[in-house]
Amino acid sequence: VKIKFMEMSLLKSYSDQITLKKLVSTNNCRVGDSAGYGNAMVLYEKFGDAADVMYMCEYKAPHKLKSAEDIVIQVQASNVTMTDCLIRGNSWYKQAPLPNTVGSDCVGRVYGVGRAAFKSGVRPGDKVAAISRYLGGSAKFTTVEREDIIPVPDGIHPSIAVSIIRNYVTAYQNLYRCPAYPMERTDRVLIIGADEAPGEAAVELAILGGAQVYATARSAKHPYLQSLGAKTFSHKDEWLSRVEGRMDLVIDYVGEDGFESSHAALDEEGQLVCVGIKQNGGTGADLFGISAMSKWTRFRANFVLPRSYFYDIFESIEDDRDTFVRDAQRLFKLYTFGKISPKISHTIALSEIATFHQQLEMGEVKGTVVCDPQIECSKDTPRSSINEHSQRRSKINEANYNACLGLSYDDETKSLYSMKIRNKNDEVVNKYWDDATIETNESDYF
Repeated sequence: VKIKFMEMSLLKSYSDQITLKKLVSTNNCRVGDSAGYGNAMVLYEKFGDAADVMYMCEYKAPHKLKSAEDIVIQVQASNVTMTDCLIRGNSWYKQAPLPNTVGSDCVGRVYGVGRAAFKSGVRPGDKVAAISRYLGGSAKFTTVEREDIIPVPDGIHPSIAVSIIRNYVTAYQNLYRCPAYPMERTDRVLIIGADEAPGEAAVELAILGGAQVYATARSAKHPYLQSLGAKTFSHKDEWLSRVEGRMDLVIDYVGEDGFESSHAALDEEGQLVCVGIKQNGGTGADLFGISAMSKWTRFRANFVLPRSYFYDIFESIEDDRDTFVRDAQRLFKLYTFGKISPKISHTIALSEIATFHQQLEMGEVKGTVVCDPQIECSKDTPRSSINEHSQRRSKINEANYNACLGLSYDDETKSLYSMKIRNKNDEVVNKYWDDATIETNESDYF
């Protein structure tokens, strides 16, 4: 085994041949430049700071199928998130198994198919997504079970698709699935942390649904949020006095003070959805190997605060996969019809993940960070191609679009609002629903 130490500042190079063999189960291991090495992954063997524990392992063979139900995905894009940072630092409320490959989602093409998966209709080249706590999406290849894949339309750029799967599904479910009753048109909605990736998506979807949206974010983000139609604030001292006791729905992506201030913004029947634990996650294990503060944050949101709910996207897909997939397919359609516009802040290489972990933890990076494992460094990424791709969408009659998604357009307010799905008789609409394998009924709401 030949070892070449990497020049990337925050990716640690290991020269322990036995460790590398154990991690990737192959004799063709090394760390260094990628010439001739078709697979790579970013991983860690112990919890700690990104600069101390993360490294990249490159080797020749892609992942092998472990069972007839398995599928190997050639990864085209994966999100780099604060959740990944918390898991790596053992500050999440569940402890990851070690060693752990970074990345909890991905979008890519099917590379290998087990016999049972093939019989179920999966074919090499299919575009799919996957999401789970310990998926290992920060790699060139990853292996998943057949039941864990989500179909992705071919016409959507992988970076856009992975943002929709992670950020927009999170935001959509925070608005419509988590509360005891879903957001309604004209509701007053407060989004705390609207400069976070799912927060930005929540603002866009809430305004699309006809809500009155208030958003907290850095001042640099205010012009964009205001262009969407949101009223913006910067600091808690500024916004709490303005909205206290007035909000129908509050979604907190920060968790700055144990959700105390966000709960204070609710009216008598308002609901709080708690997502962020960044400020409360602690710095490592202190209770049975898990951060006590993150456990308390979750417990407080679910059982202490009234009309409050803690949202975990991984539990959401585990508890009701069909609903998760249906929500994702609807959001893909919203994008196809030009009703949502995911923004990618940074596209990076595998070798830059540790650097961006540190920047996320220090608050220096906001928005959606996507890793493209096929590039060597981010300066090689044609950012404009992603932005231009968002403009190349199918032109389909607006009435067909509304019928397909169960939406009605209000000419007076110029906004879309939710209604029961009724009309699926149009030929084009039927084609879209059939392609997405979505079933609806009279109780199915946008």
